[in-house]
Amino acid sequence: ARKQIQDSVIQQILLFNNLDIELHKHAKAIFKQQQEYFKEKYSKV
Repeated sequence: ARKQIQDSVIQQILLFNNLDIELHKHAKAIFKQQQEYFKEKYSKV
């Protein structure tokens, strides 16, 4: 099956996969920041 897929398609898939991984890391970092913010904000109430 792998032989039927062009190398250019494989390269696009790898690129998009890497972009997905970077996006996921970024989203996790933002989520963590928001968690810390709300934890600090509402723990004082």
